[in-house]
Amino acid sequence: MARPAPLPDRPRGTRARDLTDHLLLHWAQQSAAGEESVAATEPLWIAPSLHRELSRTGAALDHLLRRLADGLLSDDPALAGLSLPDFPLAKDIYSRGPLASPFFWGRFDIFERAGGGLAVLEYNCDKPAGQREIWASGAVGPARGNPNRHARMRFRHALAHAWHEHSHGARRPPRLAILADPAHREEFRLAYLFGREAAVLGWRWDVVGPENLSVDDGVPSAYGEPVDIVLRQYPAEYLHELPAGAALLETARDRHLLWLNDPRAVVAQSKSMFAALWALAGGGRWLTRREAELVRSVVPQTGLASQAGWLERARSRPEDWVLKPVLGRYSERVTTGALSTSTDWQAALDVAAASPADWIVQVFVPPRRRWLPGPGGARPGYVNWGVYLTEGGVSGLCPRLQPTPLTQERTTWWAPPVLRRERRRRPAVLEPGRAAMRDAGPGSAWRGIADRLALAGYTNVWTDGLANFSLATIELSPPDWDELSHATLVLGQAVGRALAHLTARPELLRVLGIPPSVASLAAAVEAPEDWSFLSRFDWARTLGGRWKLLEINSDTPAGLWETGSAEAEVARLHRASRGLSGGFWPALVSAWRRWAERKLGPGSATRSLRIGLVGVLASPEDQDQLRAHARAARGALPNASIEMGTPEDVRIDRRGATLGGRRVDLVFRYYPLEWLAAPCHGPLLEAVGSGALAMLPPAHALIPQSKAFLALAWELEAQGFFPPTEAAAIRQYVARTALAPEMLGRGPYVIKPYLEREGHGVRFSTELSPRERRRLVDGPVVCQEQLDVLSARVPVATARGWTRERRHLIFGVFLTGREIAGIYTRAGARITGREAVYVPAVLCTASR
Repeated sequence: MARPAPLPDRPRGTRARDLTDHLLLHWAQQSAAGEESVAATEPLWIAPSLHRELSRTGAALDHLLRRLADGLLSDDPALAGLSLPDFPLAKDIYSRGPLASPFFWGRFDIFERAGGGLAVLEYNCDKPAGQREIWASGAVGPARGNPNRHARMRFRHALAHAWHEHSHGARRPPRLAILADPAHREEFRLAYLFGREAAVLGWRWDVVGPENLSVDDGVPSAYGEPVDIVLRQYPAEYLHELPAGAALLETARDRHLLWLNDPRAVVAQSKSMFAALWALAGGGRWLTRREAELVRSVVPQTGLASQAGWLERARSRPEDWVLKPVLGRYSERVTTGALSTSTDWQAALDVAAASPADWIVQVFVPPRRRWLPGPGGARPGYVNWGVYLTEGGVSGLCPRLQPTPLTQERTTWWAPPVLRRERRRRPAVLEPGRAAMRDAGPGSAWRGIADRLALAGYTNVWTDGLANFSLATIELSPPDWDELSHATLVLGQAVGRALAHLTARPELLRVLGIPPSVASLAAAVEAPEDWSFLSRFDWARTLGGRWKLLEINSDTPAGLWETGSAEAEVARLHRASRGLSGGFWPALVSAWRRWAERKLGPGSATRSLRIGLVGVLASPEDQDQLRAHARAARGALPNASIEMGTPEDVRIDRRGATLGGRRVDLVFRYYPLEWLAAPCHGPLLEAVGSGALAMLPPAHALIPQSKAFLALAWELEAQGFFPPTEAAAIRQYVARTALAPEMLGRGPYVIKPYLEREGHGVRFSTELSPRERRRLVDGPVVCQEQLDVLSARVPVATARGWTRERRHLIFGVFLTGREIAGIYTRAGARITGREAVYVPAVLCTASR
């Protein structure tokens, strides 16, 4: 008994459902669960300049790969040592020699590199897919700027031209057999789309499977009738599965049959051709200078697994490499070291080692992360630009959108491309309604928030006559917040990798300005993969729309109350916005619990502990930060009692440590670690170093706090220390930082002391005489490229009322472990100091 089909995922009448029905009925899309997640209704913008570069790259590389394939098929002695891919019937296919003409069709898979430029990962020219997406987007996408509008016409023209050339201008219409595997649902459905285009030409056509083609007396036929053309949706390396495979190849040699695409295209499709191109480019032979430059610029470095050293490289640095079968399709058996477990990577290496001629090793290229249209709304992801060629010319664009850098058919979707410059909104200052800022002074709304925050523990709401927080917000676009948070996570991984390198090597910390008396403590790095107890990455947005990391506050980051509590209070005045730090307090509680158990042992979070919090109690700001950590500690350690004091109040004896005369199990310091380098704190440091006293934040937090750490990161990147993803993030996002200005070129720069805080000692090179510059750079400072930082007019409250001042914006993203905890945005002077005002960053939740 037949079962009724399942109901659609979404009700009829929605744009998504209407598009799905259109694709099902008019474009032969497969009906299955998740059918509405295949295509987005909104277009994908592509800059005209990028489209031109994709087209230029595709056309040039197509010409080069065809030239290489023809050279190998003609036994060019200059290509000695390079081999053709081997498979059943390969000799029969290759026996016809060079093709010497453009392929009927082809598709390059090209990614934008994270740091700029293009990376061509493979060439599908044997039986490329993607025609449905290209043709459908040509029909349903925008009429203006649609790169696929004429793709179907180009396909029909190529069919007619191929038959005209093969038949020497015969006037009779040919009979077309479209060869596809009936078990392959996608290719079987595509066959009917191709047949529809053949019918427009007045051709007879049939869809055939491997068993339906035969050769009788030298005449190819299907279903008992002669066939002139076989349009192949069947891999060349599997043509031996056709009972008449060898006979069909023979009829093609005798020009009784036209293959589209000619099976010899498999040579150019073979991924070993990329290895061949790199071997030729490295050897300085056969390729022209321009071709060698093209290979080095757009083809990721590639080698055969059978070549000396390539598997060893992949084994030693998995995150740098990808293993691919020479003749693989649909990402089958592709293993990316950066995305694999050690077990999976080792298994892939073992398979490649067993048949090294069938595998390539290719450098992993981190793709650019973008904000993309999706079936259920916009989301972050990556674009695999399918550059489609017909008869050697670019004829369409098939962007496959995916959540990870690895293209997997079951998780990709597509959107119709449109040529248009990508518009990036600047972060904008949004003021609340006039009523919120109307009363005398800062107004009742501000005072109400300040009172509630004071009762919670945030009392330092005024600094030098200025309110510490504004009622305005900074609106970030979803793409900006995704880029900012993702970049912070990746750079956080890079910090952990560098800390692991510095572990137990205190002598290396001298270059960071870390005092010798605390260097051994700092070099005892604990859990580098989870290094951040609580860190704040301070970012600038440039006038050019780029995010640049200026410094890392990992030892004593401030802004906890503003991020965890003030943001939500201010965001309520902006109903069309949503705060970004709703998980701050839970994240900080989790960090306290995780690190307490790491320091004091498993299960310690539920024990009766005594925690000492120390800082400069004479500073109202420091008291606020200590109260914030006390709140988190109580949430993480419900049975603990908490004492506050100063570092001088800590006493060390044979039994451990006391604070205010009471024994403590753990000391938390909101106090710069380098300040403890004084001899009077020697017993405290010795107790921490011996394990007699647990301390938070961990001492290694001082390492990335040093401004010289970013200079170290740049130096390590230049030496190839970081894996590709982290290296690309450093190049793209970290402000260029060095120990000497000569390394920055001739541009202006900023001089920053290694371990000063709150902008103390920071100077601009353009404001100094040459003599002053020389004197300063000879000291314990770094030089950082000077950026054009975004500024905005920000409402600032005083006792007399509100004023609007132009302030520079700095966005501090909090990281706990591997989690983004929130964002702390300050509006201040060019050098951010005590005058800075907190302005919550929010996302817009309504269209404007």
